[in-house]
Amino acid sequence: MPCSRFVELLNNSQTRVQDQVLMVFRNLFHGTNEDIQQVLSDAGEAFLSKLEEKLNCPNTSTVMHTLYVMSSVASGKPAHKKIMGESRFLNRAVALLGFSYPQVKIAAINFLLNMLFKDKESDSDSRHKKAIEELGVLETAQQMKTIEKDRDVLTFVERLIK
Repeated sequence: MPCSRFVELLNNSQTRVQDQVLMVFRNLFHGTNEDIQQVLSDAGEAFLSKLEEKLNCPNTSTVMHTLYVMSSVASGKPAHKKIMGESRFLNRAVALLGFSYPQVKIAAINFLLNMLFKDKESDSDSRHKKAIEELGVLETAQQMKTIEKDRDVLTFVERLIK
């Protein structure tokens, strides 16, 4: 099935179908830069616009799966990380640190950790780190450390602070 068909399925009226498609992308992207590049080449802005749209949907499961897809893209080549460093993705992920659903917080932190991961091939890592710092992520993480009740979230917060 072509990438464009998968992107179209993200418009399906059934949330479960949308979530399944996001999981397909996540699994496809896991550790395979070529697959990330193929989807970006084939579906390009249509795919990225859908990710942006799904970050703002009311369904928490869809938001969580979208963050994990973004995290997988961010763990690709430096060019892929650069795309995920766009404000439409980065700003929303930071805002989701305040979400009430713990699994969404964990997914947002996981994305931010991948954005902060130093890639020996990239000189843009410092730009991503600076952008994340300017968005107040470390201060937010410190606040989360004192008020967050969920142990799993706290584990990820600790990793983000380090």
